[in-house]
Amino acid sequence: MTCKTTLFAILIGSLWAFPALAATYEVNFPHDPSPREDRFLTLREAVLEANANPGKDVIVMSDRLYDNIGLGRGPLEITEDVEIDGTFTPP
Repeated sequence: MTCKTTLFAILIGSLWAFPALAATYEVNFPHDPSPREDRFLTLREAVLEANANPGKDVIVMSDRLYDNIGLGRGPLEITEDVEIDGTFTPP
């Protein structure tokens, strides 16, 4: 093996060694679907984002979310490892 081949193998191998970065999504809109504005994120949209991101993600409920979560488009399909934190502390 040449030096270049060895370095290339180490580089490629290291890409598989690092785990995917987890993301945190904050649900800030209770009803499904949300208005077409980027500043809103529903539970369904957060699950879709988490499904698209490899690795374990976390979905949290915004402190400003005082309403029940509505799933107007049917059940959620969770295909990736995700933690949903629905802890709520009333003001």
